[in-house]
Amino acid sequence: MHVELQSNPPSRRRAVTRVSAAVLAACAVAAVPVTGALAAPTPAIAATSVHEEIPLDLATAGIQEIQAALAAGELTSVQLTRAYLERIEALSIEGPALNAVRSINPAALEQAAQRDDERAAGTVHGPLHGIPVLLKDLIDVAGMATTAGSVALADSYPAADAPVTAALEDAGAIILGKVNLTEFANFMTSGMPGGYSSLGGQVLNPYDASQSPSGSSAGSGSAAAAALATVTVGTETSGSILSPSRANSNVGIKPTVGLISRTGIVPISATQDTAGPMTRSVYDAAALLTGMVTVDPEDPATAGNPSVGVDFTESLSTTALEGTRLGYVESDDPVYAAALETLEEQGATLVPVQVGRSSAGSILTSEYKRDINAYLSRLPADAPMKTLSDIIEYNTEHADAALKFGQTLLLASQEVDLEDPDTYAQYTAQRDQLVSESREAIDSALEENDVEAIVSASATTGTAASAGYPSVSVPAGYAANNRRPVNIVFLGTAWSEAELLALASDYEDAAQAWRSPEETNPSLFRCTGISEETEWDDSCAQNPPSWPEEPEPEVPGMPEEPAPPRTGFFLNDGWDAWADHVFRYGRFTDEVLIGDWDGDGTDTITLRRGREFHVSDAQRGGDADRTFTYGRAGDVVLVGDWDGDGIDTLAVRRGNEYHLKNSISGGPADVVVRYGKADDAVVVGDWDGRRGDTLAVRRGATYHVRNSVTAGDADAVITYGRAGDTVLAGDWDGDGVDTFAVRRGATYHVKNSLNGGDPDLVQTYGRTGDEVYVGDWNGDGTDTLGVRRAP
Repeated sequence: MHVELQSNPPSRRRAVTRVSAAVLAACAVAAVPVTGALAAPTPAIAATSVHEEIPLDLATAGIQEIQAALAAGELTSVQLTRAYLERIEALSIEGPALNAVRSINPAALEQAAQRDDERAAGTVHGPLHGIPVLLKDLIDVAGMATTAGSVALADSYPAADAPVTAALEDAGAIILGKVNLTEFANFMTSGMPGGYSSLGGQVLNPYDASQSPSGSSAGSGSAAAAALATVTVGTETSGSILSPSRANSNVGIKPTVGLISRTGIVPISATQDTAGPMTRSVYDAAALLTGMVTVDPEDPATAGNPSVGVDFTESLSTTALEGTRLGYVESDDPVYAAALETLEEQGATLVPVQVGRSSAGSILTSEYKRDINAYLSRLPADAPMKTLSDIIEYNTEHADAALKFGQTLLLASQEVDLEDPDTYAQYTAQRDQLVSESREAIDSALEENDVEAIVSASATTGTAASAGYPSVSVPAGYAANNRRPVNIVFLGTAWSEAELLALASDYEDAAQAWRSPEETNPSLFRCTGISEETEWDDSCAQNPPSWPEEPEPEVPGMPEEPAPPRTGFFLNDGWDAWADHVFRYGRFTDEVLIGDWDGDGTDTITLRRGREFHVSDAQRGGDADRTFTYGRAGDVVLVGDWDGDGIDTLAVRRGNEYHLKNSISGGPADVVVRYGKADDAVVVGDWDGRRGDTLAVRRGATYHVRNSVTAGDADAVITYGRAGDTVLAGDWDGDGVDTFAVRRGATYHVKNSLNGGDPDLVQTYGRTGDEVYVGDWNGDGTDTLGVRRAP
């Protein structure tokens, strides 16, 4: 029998969800967003407090509960979206680091505000109106990279939304972002772990982090289970919705092939591919499926789609099982056995059946090159990859990053030549046999046994995929010995989604089997930003202690009395050997950022601790003048005066994406720009003296200098120093133009122009082990050096 964690769970203390200021930045910063300035926040966004309570437990709340709160005015879609962003931060990025979400849609909050405005004006498009949805990162969203989890496609941007994305937006949904997946939908190599990709890393299963989240819709399953959005979308070729739905206790629908357009979705097989819902309830899956139905002239499989205009939520029932004959495939799983008993208790007659399989082999290798090349051919002209061959070549050249598990399936697919008549004839015969025999296996089992549907513990997955027939997977319970999820799968003939959902909803209502991962696996969620208090919280890891204060030994060339502490800063206003100012500020574990934060012409120090920035406008110790939060703890941070107003601010870097902020505050980025390559070293400076810092990317000893905060080619390319030099940028001669100094140990080779040749000044300062910073410490217009002593 399956384990009943609690047949009547006790009332939970309502979890109050608060949105941190950092998450507002995440809407612009955590994404792989479109190049250019982000849209300015709408009044609805600006007016919403980030500290307002969400009157729902998002771990369990579904579409109906959320829509009731939205309709009653207890909640806005902006608040809801921010709350999910907080859960993403607390559970996917930090905390247990589920790594389910790969990127955030930069337009998510703007879409949410639009949905709120429409609701206020009396327009509600349906049950998905104002509901945040996460899409598998095979599905095109305008302004976001579609990566398939591959480093080769990290910068691959589509020209427009996929039709299914557009359909969801037309239904009122908010595209919250993209989820991770098994790379190339688990068709890259044999033996790749479910949920692993070279770009996204490893997705974790929230029900049991030691177990696979299953592939390839691993991120969709994990994110749905952990409620990182209200609902999620996965894709399947053969088991990639149904298998992760079982692993993550989701309701998953693998629809009839042709019910949903596949255009704009990175493919494996035109014969078997489909997108589908992955949610926490049958109602949510039915509502999401309703919003995904599409007829697409570019996808011939949708031409005869009979489900256009069908509201699948209207087919849900609590009496559908009564008097229904169901075939069942035997399994020794005790949770599945209990599910069969529930079906009988609801009035179903169970008939043992067997569902055969086709004798034809798989056609996936035959179709893959043709279909992925067709997808790539639709991308804009500047797309990084044009063909499967390009991807293979890129992976080979970047094997350390790209090929942890190899690319055997890609290589095998590349060898298939469907333009050869004999090969094509063999392929089509095999395809037709596979489809017809798979359909016959299912249809004959239904007809000969006079049953309306077939249930299994997942035994029918492969045959249903080959047939292109629909299946609905529903949580059945959890194993008694480890609480790992088990699902029951309802299988039917083509276009029988409504009937299967009726049966599934009746079973779900009777079984009441689903439990959240927070309930079944509480240790994974303890001590996170969204967890409820427990008696064990005192055992949670604390911040590490700061460095002990010890006397600094005598340093030649530095003041001898008094001996500064280890956290001392030694600032020099010239190029002599003595420090002009010595003071202590912050902790040694702090990251140090130098800038003119108040526009008075003098650079000072800001300390970074994770996502917090402690700004000081004077060269002194004591408390910060202001503290704010921006970006995420793992961001690479750059300082510059991006808008030329005389005040330095921050930019966070993700690969070759730069999210620039023109004020010392949280919130979305003001400008997002792509420049250079993800592995470039970056130097910031005012290279043309026109006020306004920009970027130079460094490759070895060559610098590609850009004089505007835009994408495009470099304005100047120069070579200076050696590839192994440490490089510092500054205005060394006070002419208003930043140039380079290279550091070798404690010796600095300074150049006052953007060209090669010999240095203009060679000076020694401090010690080889010092941390070195560049700034105008006395406001005279000339940058010099400051050092911080390491312990």
